[in-house]
Amino acid sequence: MLKRPYDFIIDYYRDKINRDRKNNEFIYSQTDTLVAWIIGFAFTGLMLLIGNIKSLDLALRTPTKPIIICILVTIILGLAFRYVSFLIVLFEKGLDDYYFGRFGEHEFTPIEVDEEIETADFEKMVIRLKEDFDKSISYNVPLTEELKAIELPQLKEHYKKLCEHSKKSLDLVMKHIAEIEFTTHRIDIRKNLDLFNKALNNPKTGYNAKNWSFARSLLFTLCLLAFLTGISIVCFSLLFMR
Repeated sequence: MLKRPYDFIIDYYRDKINRDRKNNEFIYSQTDTLVAWIIGFAFTGLMLLIGNIKSLDLALRTPTKPIIICILVTIILGLAFRYVSFLIVLFEKGLDDYYFGRFGEHEFTPIEVDEEIETADFEKMVIRLKEDFDKSISYNVPLTEELKAIELPQLKEHYKKLCEHSKKSLDLVMKHIAEIEFTTHRIDIRKNLDLFNKALNNPKTGYNAKNWSFARSLLFTLCLLAFLTGISIVCFSLLFMR
């Protein structure tokens, strides 16, 4: 069955979101495991250097301070990488919950009347009632323009009452959830309601994915370079300075 262009693009974009999420989770799991291994190896090496610094100076015949610096930089960059990756996961999870989730898909009925309703004609109001509230408006006989003009104010009033009812239903369920949160987690009801309203009216969604991804890639690259530099110094000392 052929889809409307709007439905096709929406479905395609939702699939793209799922693919991007899976790719991001795969990259995070792979790089995080590697960086965790590097941090553990570097920390172990640092402890060995600190405990045997004099003997290692003689064995390697090269100052160990550059090696220690490389190891410290590796650990710091590795921890920074893991923290940035953790923040990106939190940002993406927030988008799943508040934007790409129920609120983002507009699955609930409108709670406010937008400005277009005041200037909408009869046909537009019939469409809006169907799309926003799944209310089908039909008449036994075709309406003339005069009858449409008479029915139009009633349709607008009906739409406004549906919005008002939707808003009351939303307030009721939000209060119920806030009471549950107070009972289970001792979160203040008023504060919880304020958070709900903020999430609906002024949600903090979105983050600069390009910059954060660049920062994560940069930290990962620098962490590897610092680690390889430290290893290279040790190998060079053992091979050419003995």
